[in-house]
Amino acid sequence: LEECYHAQVKPRAVNLFYMHNGKRYPVEPSDKGFFLRGTRKRFERHELLELAFEQPELFSPNVLLRPIFQDTLFPTVSYVAGPSEVAYFAQLQPVYDHFQTPMPIIFPRASISIVEGKTMKVFEKYNLPFTAMFSEIEELHQRILMGTDDTDSAVQEFNELKASLFDSASKLAAFAQGFDPNLKNPADSTVDNIKQAVEMFEGKLFQMKKQQDEVARNQIEKLLTNMYPDGKPQERAVNVVPFVNKYGNSLLDKIDEFCAPFPSEHRILLL
Repeated sequence: LEECYHAQVKPRAVNLFYMHNGKRYPVEPSDKGFFLRGTRKRFERHELLELAFEQPELFSPNVLLRPIFQDTLFPTVSYVAGPSEVAYFAQLQPVYDHFQTPMPIIFPRASISIVEGKTMKVFEKYNLPFTAMFSEIEELHQRILMGTDDTDSAVQEFNELKASLFDSASKLAAFAQGFDPNLKNPADSTVDNIKQAVEMFEGKLFQMKKQQDEVARNQIEKLLTNMYPDGKPQERAVNVVPFVNKYGNSLLDKIDEFCAPFPSEHRILLL
């Protein structure tokens, strides 16, 4: 599997836990039989098999073997799973086949992100698709700066105006000297003043551009904090209670209607 894809879960040699002194320990193989990881407890193979028959309640499955236990004890037609569960169920078909247990139909559970008005304004301001919420901040910031050419156009236009002003100032100095050599020094001084004033304005222009970039970055940070906090889907990191406090209990009804009947695609709920 890993030659072509990412493995959601990696099987162990023994996918079982064992209760020992009130605690749950993974069962690990060794050259001398089996042992409980983190303890000195050792078993021969026949001892484990006897325990499995006589005291099965001492054993429990890990995440890979749990679905087999579950669907053997309680045969399942369909299983509504989250994204991670869907991924590891995708690895389990050979295990179901091995134990001759019918594999249930895996159906993705409903998944939504709530977009408040202030966050929606950021999406609209920078013409971002909703999938942008899953981006890294540096990637998204660079994308916005590259996609917003208003500032770059203004800088280019200013450079053209500056070149034109400097050219006119040079012509002014040449004209003054041709008109009267005594005007050369006043003309040179005037040209220097013009250049200094333009350069001061240029500094303010680039300072304003820097501030705009910082505003954009701050807005992006807030967007990602709201939509994908700590690199996790909103529904996995943010409790719904603050939303209910803000928008009322009717929000729960909206979410319920929005999710039925378990849409497989991720949905966006605009508030």
